[in-house]
Amino acid sequence: MRVIRILCVFSCMLLAIGHVHASKKCDICNEMVKKFNEGIVKTAKSNFGGGNTHWEEKSLGSWAHSETRFVEIMESSCGDDKGCHSMVEEHEESLEDWWFKHYAKNTKKDLKEYFCIENVKVCCPENTYGKQCKECAGGVKQPCMSNGNCDGAGTREGTGKCNCNSGYKGDTCNECKDGFFEQEKNDTYIQCTACHASCANTCWEEGPKGCDECAKGWEANEEEGCQDIDECADATPPCKEDEFCTNTAGSYNCSKCNKACDNCLGGGPDKCVKCAQGYTMEENNTCLDVDECAKDPTLCQGDDNMQCRNDPGTYTCICIGDYEYKHGKCEKIKGDDDDEDGDDDDEEDNEDEDDEDSNPDEDNLQENDDKTVDIDNKKDIEIPADNTKTEENPKNTKDNNANEDIKKIKNDEL
Repeated sequence: MRVIRILCVFSCMLLAIGHVHASKKCDICNEMVKKFNEGIVKTAKSNFGGGNTHWEEKSLGSWAHSETRFVEIMESSCGDDKGCHSMVEEHEESLEDWWFKHYAKNTKKDLKEYFCIENVKVCCPENTYGKQCKECAGGVKQPCMSNGNCDGAGTREGTGKCNCNSGYKGDTCNECKDGFFEQEKNDTYIQCTACHASCANTCWEEGPKGCDECAKGWEANEEEGCQDIDECADATPPCKEDEFCTNTAGSYNCSKCNKACDNCLGGGPDKCVKCAQGYTMEENNTCLDVDECAKDPTLCQGDDNMQCRNDPGTYTCICIGDYEYKHGKCEKIKGDDDDEDGDDDDEEDNEDEDDEDSNPDEDNLQENDDKTVDIDNKKDIEIPADNTKTEENPKNTKDNNANEDIKKIKNDEL
């Protein structure tokens, strides 16, 4: 049968339905029914876009309940849900029966009721639960007195017990919790309303007058009921010296003073009782920053590359231009170009040293010639002898030899 073949195609990689949680199965079935009903609407007259009206009306009857249309709807009813594909494959005959025996004959039989509840048996009617679809606590018409949810309602699982909304308690959510009072109540209805914030635990009516006992931060008043205590007005405020107090309902908050204040009554520099160091009180009772740099021009002096910068409540000595603070003073920042120039100088120095060491004999001869001229002009000059010898410095030996040559020249001339 073609329907069976199509169902097998989109049921590949199935997820065994027996391993799916009961409530999950019901959700899957409900979603499949929803998409199937959407498919019915979407495919209505989809193959008849206009033209011969008589032919359409004559042919529509067979198309509306045809196997072709059923398959087209089924192909889009599960999407990528493996659980849905598994469910459809296992219960394909039930779907076909509903399509041809109920939908085609317009029996008004609901698909969810027929498929999910009566045949697949993964769901229960509304406000029933468990394998036998028993009534929830409080009954089918008004479970949990409409003040809670029935556990497992509409599925084949759960306990049927009530999960009450906030403020309610009891097997059928027919009582008020502490912190709430019964504003209205009858045999089938109860309304619980929260007590005023000033109440410690229980109350009997709305507002601070309805409290059985005042909560912390509140005090009883015969005429007004529980009234807020202003902790900030105490002789000894609860906050620190650098904080200001803000009273709240039943409590208080401590907030930091503005940095311009040493003590304050509120936020902002205009709420200072006393100015912090580096600030001064102006005529409008506002603490403003003192510009130390303008007040004392001698600050940060002694270094041409340093200047004074005013900061809130203080000042900072900073280096200017391409200078940075190092070793207690402003030093020029050494850049990449400086490094390259230094490297070039080093290379030139090395080249000069190489040139000097490459011709030591010529240097010695030239040095001897110069010294010879001096000796001719000044016969009584004394040439000190260099007797220092160091293995690491062979040049000393060369200098000694040169001195010996000079002495010989002097003796010959004498």
